[in-house]
Amino acid sequence: MPLPKRPPSDRSAALVAALRTGPKSTRDLIDQLQISRATLSRLVGTLSDRVLRIGATRSTRYALIEPIPDLGHPLPYFRVTEEGQLLPAGKLSLLGGTPRHSQFHVDPLDEILQGLPPEMADMTPQGFLGRHFAREHAESLNIPSRPQDWSNAHILRFEALRGENLPGNLILGESSAERFLNSAVAPIAGEHDYPAVALQALRGQSAGSSAGGEQPKFSVLTARGHALVKFAGRTAPNQPPTPAQARWRDLLHAEFVALKVIREAGLPAAEARLIDTPELTFLEVLRFDRCGPRGRRPVLTLAAVDLHLFGQMDTWSRSAARLAHLKILSEADRRAIQLIEAFSILIEDTDRHFHNLAFFRVGLPDAELGIPAGTPSLQLAPIFDKLPMMHAPVAERVFTPEERRTQLTKNVPPPPELWDAWAAAEKLAQRYRDEIAETQALSPAFRRALSQR
Repeated sequence: MPLPKRPPSDRSAALVAALRTGPKSTRDLIDQLQISRATLSRLVGTLSDRVLRIGATRSTRYALIEPIPDLGHPLPYFRVTEEGQLLPAGKLSLLGGTPRHSQFHVDPLDEILQGLPPEMADMTPQGFLGRHFAREHAESLNIPSRPQDWSNAHILRFEALRGENLPGNLILGESSAERFLNSAVAPIAGEHDYPAVALQALRGQSAGSSAGGEQPKFSVLTARGHALVKFAGRTAPNQPPTPAQARWRDLLHAEFVALKVIREAGLPAAEARLIDTPELTFLEVLRFDRCGPRGRRPVLTLAAVDLHLFGQMDTWSRSAARLAHLKILSEADRRAIQLIEAFSILIEDTDRHFHNLAFFRVGLPDAELGIPAGTPSLQLAPIFDKLPMMHAPVAERVFTPEERRTQLTKNVPPPPELWDAWAAAEKLAQRYRDEIAETQALSPAFRRALSQR
């Protein structure tokens, strides 16, 4: 006895329900819905605004499109060249799934990515500037004010509507692209402007693009290029700096020394300079994802890369070894990362999270959002945020170096993956301590403690 025919509306609902769990092949849908190939083709045609056809012939799959209010489908994305030209690169579709575990379809690659494309994951607001930037725009975009509460749809909404000045060279959505095209070149700031901009940043007002990192900072265009400027010191007039403020000033000097030592060793490190004023110390670090007034470079953090490819997030050197095994990263860069991780341990940098290591994207088509194996498509970017963070204040409390070492360090041998680099890292760390010993701007007790470790 033949099964009764379903009305078209029931078949459409059944197709949508079947795709809610993820993309399906033609054969899967025919078997699950008990319909013919011709009927499936007609259903997909009537649901073209909800159902996406991926691939061709026998490899065809179908996926449910997750609409994002007011944005339309699909979302175009663009890249900014090093000369500042905006070029169309492709289109992106958010597919059905749970809010935090969605899939994405990338055109013209006709490829499905699991989770946020890595560059868009990096564009999500982070750190001191990111929190302020998100809070500033949350109400107008109808999204939560805290980035940690955002779903993938919230992230795409933010990037597509206010993503004209995010890290890297990708711009998502026509609205953000139009904002970029209509934006004037930022005025060049001089160091005499920095105290006023710093106070503005502390009040929560927008002070540049949404870059990561917890240290108070702002973003400016200088005569040397785009820069992130960290600052620390006395913010209340006619008041002495608090112990925490004084420690952060010391740490900015220590970071400047670490970057100098890394660069002099022939490794890539961000260009930086220190500006001391009676009230504040500024560490001006040139951005390596920007070129000239409007140009940009494609950059990815190790966090985005590892989550996209492996999802392990264990150590820098282990992740680099996996990338080198896939021939995505050169052997020379793998060894450099191994050395930097060992050096970081020796100078007591406990903030070795995966957002603090980055790569340039090289040799890929403009549209590429995945990271294909078999080609060295990642090149180590300059090292940044390198300082003895073990000695950072904890909730405004300042510990002596001896107290922190008693609390946090143990006499354990270096991990096996760092053995090859340990001797070279010890020499580099000794150079760092020698430089610290000569840095008169450091408070005497802190200088002594860091140089005699």
